[in-house]
Amino acid sequence: MYPVSAQFLDAVAGEHTAVSKCEVWENDTYLATLDIASGQVTADSSRVVRSSFSCTLASEELVPREASDLLYPATAELRPYRGLMVDGEAVYLPLGVFGFDDLDVHEGPQGLQIDIEANDRAAKYSRATSVDALQIASGTTPVEAIEETLLETGFGVEVRDLTGGAGGYTTSQIVNPPGTDLWAAAYRIAQSVGKQLYVDRDGTVVLDNVPDPNTGDFDLIYDMDSAGAPVVTFTRTISAVNT
Repeated sequence: MYPVSAQFLDAVAGEHTAVSKCEVWENDTYLATLDIASGQVTADSSRVVRSSFSCTLASEELVPREASDLLYPATAELRPYRGLMVDGEAVYLPLGVFGFDDLDVHEGPQGLQIDIEANDRAAKYSRATSVDALQIASGTTPVEAIEETLLETGFGVEVRDLTGGAGGYTTSQIVNPPGTDLWAAAYRIAQSVGKQLYVDRDGTVVLDNVPDPNTGDFDLIYDMDSAGAPVVTFTRTISAVNT
């Protein structure tokens, strides 16, 4: 769970005013805050690219036409936040760092609408396939092997290790041919030692333990109804394809 103050938790439990915002960043530099009409963040731990963000804008001024424009998809990232008012001040929690996948501009009788689909940074690392063959020596720790793999993306990725050394495991020799999906390769290294790899809400690559539902070692995410009471929905899937 993202760290919050006792005042924040007290406000969540009672009647409160929710707030949200969405910022545009480029190369870790803040550019602007968008006025979005609607938006949604979806996270699925079974996906290789865990989190996605979709939003709708209604401003003709934001339609990108040149590479220097604010919402030019190749370089900009979106950082949505959700929070609430605490003691008269807005307190925001980050929902992720998302790079553009698609930006569609619709114009019709109801006016202009911009629809954006974005994924977390894992999608960017996935698209940066290897140019040359990459070999990782036998006996390399999982964190080092993942960092060596993602270094080839050209984005200077560092891995935050929450596993305490991945249980002391080391890798066998790994050879990735040219054209390898580097994020998928790093993801497989984590799986091979029983861990999970993902990009967190701050945009950091994390190697983490797989949560155990029997011990309660996982975050519970819930909505609030109109009366301020928590509403939780559980979904159970049985699949012949994904085990």
